[in-house]
Amino acid sequence: MQEDAAFRFDLQCPQCGAPAVLGEAELIVDCPYCRVRHLALSAPHPVSYIPPSIDCAGASLIFVPFWRFKGMALALVHGRIAHRLLDTSRLALAVSGLPVSLGLRSQTQPLHFVSPDLDGSFLRPTLQREGLLRNLNNRLLGLGPRVDREDGLQIHVGDTIGLIYAPFVLFDGILTDGLTGKPLEASAREMEAAPRCSPPQTLSFLPALCPHCGWELCGARDTLVLTCEHCSRFWTVDRGRLAPVHCRIQNGDMEESSWLPFWEFNLQDRGLRLTSFSDLYRLANLPRIAGTSPAERPLTFRIPAFKINPPVFLRLARQLTFYQPLSQTDISQPPGSSLFPVTLPAREAFQSLPMLLCRLAKQKRTLAEKLKDAQLIPRSVKLQYLRFRRRGLELMHEESGLSLQANALRFGRLL
Repeated sequence: MQEDAAFRFDLQCPQCGAPAVLGEAELIVDCPYCRVRHLALSAPHPVSYIPPSIDCAGASLIFVPFWRFKGMALALVHGRIAHRLLDTSRLALAVSGLPVSLGLRSQTQPLHFVSPDLDGSFLRPTLQREGLLRNLNNRLLGLGPRVDREDGLQIHVGDTIGLIYAPFVLFDGILTDGLTGKPLEASAREMEAAPRCSPPQTLSFLPALCPHCGWELCGARDTLVLTCEHCSRFWTVDRGRLAPVHCRIQNGDMEESSWLPFWEFNLQDRGLRLTSFSDLYRLANLPRIAGTSPAERPLTFRIPAFKINPPVFLRLARQLTFYQPLSQTDISQPPGSSLFPVTLPAREAFQSLPMLLCRLAKQKRTLAEKLKDAQLIPRSVKLQYLRFRRRGLELMHEESGLSLQANALRFGRLL
């Protein structure tokens, strides 16, 4: 995670108990005291709280839940793909008189992970995670009232969802803000009647050690795929444990080079029959282009395994899906720090596939109708690092002629 990231969580090192800090999109806790690395896991989503700033003696401390959503929104609007970056928080209770969002408080106040030994009453969210996403879709993903809902494709990619509890104080029937002490119009009776829950425990730790050889795993703190430099294996967290990742690294000169990660998918679909390039040309009604891959070659979709601005995300996916070399040499030894972090999990990259298909198609609405009934299932999932050479402020994939701004990668790590 970059140094100017807004969200930070205060916690303790599970090895020595020393204070540590974890960025919002970070996975790895690097303790500056004992030098031990751990993976911080928060399933199904992180649950944190803001400590009160006013004196709560003799009063009831109540923690109110707010959902925090951050990610890319994509929608098919009147035959074109519209997009927007969303970063919002929403009250997870149906209680009038409370703030509808956290505003800037989650950036300006310290955040701590919730633990069962906390004092105060925690209110149970009545707006669940699925309801939050449904509400965002109903609000047209922030894209405005002109969105045609009948286009049928509205998706989120690379989303970060968390639950943040904000402090409120109830004293003599008056509810006040736990940070400013300002009285609120919310009904004390409604607050007292709201359902309670035990403080949820979601944070756990996993040693960042290679399951195969026991060597310490390497990678940036915000990467989802870690590397063992001893046995050259790749690992990611899956259901609370480290699972292997099938990975390939494109060969090339190490000088002035960076390797960017892309998820590769082969489909086992029902209804669209997307197994070869000829199927893609047929489905998307695309003309054959001289010099492209043979039509009967197996079709492999390449989706960026990192967060980046939506237009660039779709452009990279489109151009590198059509880039299918007849032969390519790989290297077995990872090139260390030249590997760009994987910040987008495979399941979320796969969710963008319908929008990529619409990006390729001439008749986008017709294809969107077909996608409603299709069942896209990944038959195989692999990770490939493609070599990009640094050219001033740009990175270029010389084999395909694709280039992008280096700053786009830096800002993408803040999404």
